[in-house]
Amino acid sequence: MIRKLSPALIQQIAAGEVIERPASVLKELLENSIDADAREIKVQSEGAGLLRLCVSDDGLGISEGDLPLVCEAHATSKLQAMSDFESLSSMGFRGEAMGVLAHISELEIWTTPRASELGFRLKNFFGKQTPIEVCERRSGTEVQVVHLFQNLPVRQKFLKSASAESRRLLQCFRRYALAHPEITWSYQDPDRKREVFVAASSLWDRVLWFFDANQESYWWQAEGQDRDWSLVFVALKPRYLKASRQSLQIFLNRRPIEDRRLEFAVRRAYEGYTEHPQWAVGALFLEGPAADFDVNVHPTKAEVRFVDADRVFSLIVHSLRASLSNLHSDHQAETSSGLRREENFSAISSSSASSESLASSSWGEPSSSKSARGFLSAESTSPTPAGEALSLAQTQAWTQTEIASFALPECFEYLAAIDCTYLLARKQERLFLFDQHALHERILYEALWKEHQEKGKLQSQRLLFPIQISILDSGDWMEKEKDLEDLGFELREWGNSGLQVLAVPSLLKRQPEKLLPELLDMMAAGKESLLRDLLATMACHSAIRAKDPISNQEAERLLRQFDSEDALGHCPHGRPTFIELKASELGRFFHRT
Repeated sequence: MIRKLSPALIQQIAAGEVIERPASVLKELLENSIDADAREIKVQSEGAGLLRLCVSDDGLGISEGDLPLVCEAHATSKLQAMSDFESLSSMGFRGEAMGVLAHISELEIWTTPRASELGFRLKNFFGKQTPIEVCERRSGTEVQVVHLFQNLPVRQKFLKSASAESRRLLQCFRRYALAHPEITWSYQDPDRKREVFVAASSLWDRVLWFFDANQESYWWQAEGQDRDWSLVFVALKPRYLKASRQSLQIFLNRRPIEDRRLEFAVRRAYEGYTEHPQWAVGALFLEGPAADFDVNVHPTKAEVRFVDADRVFSLIVHSLRASLSNLHSDHQAETSSGLRREENFSAISSSSASSESLASSSWGEPSSSKSARGFLSAESTSPTPAGEALSLAQTQAWTQTEIASFALPECFEYLAAIDCTYLLARKQERLFLFDQHALHERILYEALWKEHQEKGKLQSQRLLFPIQISILDSGDWMEKEKDLEDLGFELREWGNSGLQVLAVPSLLKRQPEKLLPELLDMMAAGKESLLRDLLATMACHSAIRAKDPISNQEAERLLRQFDSEDALGHCPHGRPTFIELKASELGRFFHRT
C-alpha cells in the first residue's frame, strides 16, 4: 500500500542529504553568517559538535517577522525565481538546512537586527517550535545546536570517532576562514587550543596564516584573467614541495568546492618544475559569473558543473605557467646570476590571443604563435629528404670548424665527463655539472616542439631496412595512422599482428620498436596534454643515455645549445638539467668555512 510520508519523516530523510555530520551543520551556519554580512564570527563546540555547537556573528540579524520562517522547509530570503540563479551571489539559497536541523536537534536562535534595540529568541526542539521571546543581545545572530542526531541513533552509528569529527569541524571552520580574510574568526573547543584568524588585508596574508608559513619567501602568488573569469593562486613554491599529496584548497566565488579536474589543472601547471608528480600546497580562488556554473548539483553545494569547463581549465594552466615561468627565471637569476638572460613574462593573461602563448618552454610547451589543431596538427609539409643517418655522431655532432663558428662571449667551457653521465663545465669563475641525458632530452624536445608548431608535423626519414615490430592489436595504429604520420612515422601492416616501420622522425636516434608501442598506449589513453607528452617521450627515447660515451665535440655542442636557449633548467619530465657548484659549497667540503 502506498502511503504519504509524514512531514517529520520527510525531514529525517532529508537530513541524510543535507546534514551528514556535525561539520555539515557548521558549514550551513557559517554560510548564513557570511551571507548576513558578518565581520566577526565565533564558533564554540563541545562533544565533537554532537553535544553542542554554537555559531554567533555580528551580522544583519533577523527581523521578528522573518524569524518564525527560519525553521520552515524551503524558506529563504536569497532566491525567489529561477532567473535568480544567473545572478546568485549568496552562499546559501536552498532554504533546506535550518528546517532539517530543527527536526534533528534542540535548536535555539538569538537575533537582533542592526537597526533594532530589541532582540528575539526562538526555540525549536526536534520539530516543536515555541513562541518567539524578546531578549537582550547585541546586533547579529547566535545559533545553538544541542544534542544533534539524538532522535536518529542510526545516523550516530555512521559517524567517526569524536576526535575525527572534531578534526572535520576545525577543517570546515578553517576553510571558510581562509576564503574570507575580511572577517575575524575564532574557534573554541574545550579539548583544543582556541584558534583565531584576525581580519587580514589580503588573501596573501590569510593564506600564509592558514598554512602557518614561517618563511614568506617560500611562497608565491599568481593572478590570471580571461574576460569575466579571474583567479588568484597563492602557494608554496614548487622547489619546496614534497612527493606526497598535500593540501590544495579550491574556492569558487569564495565557496569551498571539490573538483578533481581543477586539481588536475593545478598539478598540470606544475609539470616541468617538479621532479616527481606532486600536489600543490596552497589555495586557488576562482571568480566567475553565476550564470557560467551550477552549484545546485547536490544539497551540500560542494560539487560544481561549469558551462565551459575547458575555458576554466585553460585559464588555470596558462595563468600559473606564465607566473611560474617568471618565478623560475627569478630563481635562476638568484642562484646562477648571468647564466642566461632573464625574460619577463606577465602573470596575467589579458586576452585570448596572449593566453594562447602563455605556456612557457619551462613547462614542456614552448610558446608559439601557431598552435596545434585538434588531436595533432594536420598541416601538410613538403616531402622530407630520405637516407639521413640515425646515429648521434652523424645527426648531432659538429665539426671543430662549425663549433668554432659559434664562439660566444662568456660561454660554457667544457672541462670533462664524469662516469659517462655528467658533464663538468666552467663559465667564468663558476663550475656547473650537467646531466647529459636530461640536458639532451630537453634540447631535443624544444626542437621537436618548434618543428611541429612551425610545420604542423615532424620531418621524417626513410629507413634503409624496415623494422618489424609486433603489437597486440593491429587496429590500434590504424585508428591513429594520420597522427603517427604527423609525428614523423610511416607504417604498414606486417603479418597478422605486426607492423613495419618504414620511416621515423629525423631526430629519433634509437629503438623505434620500443618507442612506438608506448606512443600507441598514450594515444589510446586519450590523456590531457597528449602532444606535449608524446613529444617528451620521443625526446626521452632519442636522447643520449647515462653511461653513453660522447666526444668532446658533442659535449661542447650540447653546452652551446643550452647556452643559446632560455629556460632549459629542467627536462620535460621535471628533472633538473644542471647544478651549480658554488665556491662556498666547495669551501665547506674542505672545511674552509
